[in-house]
Amino acid sequence: MASCYRMSVPEFDRQMGLGLGGLTGGVGWLLLPAQSVQTLENLTDLARLEPAALRAIEIPEAWARRRKQYLYCPRCVFLNPEDVGSPYWKRRWLDTALAPCEVHAATPLRALPCARVQRCLNLAQLLSQVARYEREPQRESYESILR
Repeated sequence: MASCYRMSVPEFDRQMGLGLGGLTGGVGWLLLPAQSVQTLENLTDLARLEPAALRAIEIPEAWARRRKQYLYCPRCVFLNPEDVGSPYWKRRWLDTALAPCEVHAATPLRALPCARVQRCLNLAQLLSQVARYEREPQRESYESILR
């Protein structure tokens, strides 16, 4: 939602009084750990979602540990099949143990360096980083790095 208003997530948090607190530093906004009841209520009211929908995108603590890269499918990243006007970062891409894309099985996930992700203050900036990264000379897939 911050991207829609051309705001950083920390700025959006302050303006809307969401109570995200420590989530807004670095890429905390992308790695959504379990939230307080009050924060979930604030988010569900603003996004017009059920609390269960937000609980479903919270990540296990193990996924939030220090990482060197963020995975994504180069074919899925810019196309949300539910709403083409609303790109999103798939929750399962945050799982560092993930292998190929579940939609495009023949397409290995790519690894975006953490330093590039940390520059991003909202999803629009993250997608812009991915687009720049994709235009660079071809990178190794995540699977080939693991070998």
